[in-house]
Amino acid sequence: MEILDNTKGKIVRELFRYIIKRVRYMTDQYVDQVVHKDKMELVGEMVNTIIHDFKSPFNSIQLSSSMLKEMYPDEETQEWCDLIQAQITRMLGMAEEVLELHGDALY
Repeated sequence: MEILDNTKGKIVRELFRYIIKRVRYMTDQYVDQVVHKDKMELVGEMVNTIIHDFKSPFNSIQLSSSMLKEMYPDEETQEWCDLIQAQITRMLGMAEEVLELHGDALY
């Protein structure tokens, strides 16, 4: 403060301009980070909703396949139903990976 008291006006103005410029830059960086975080949270909510909406039909298909296996015990039907169930399990696994990936990206 003593230095500022003893300097001419131009130096003080330049110093304040520099300080204001830095504060604006830091504020812009902070706002960008907050906006990015908010966007990621919104994307996460959308992903959770989409995955949840997919799980219901997947579970219905899996249940239907199990019922078909019980109703038609022939080998061909069993193989097709096993394939359907394996693919549904695979798709549900991929959905969980997306949820985990997004969760990791947030933190």
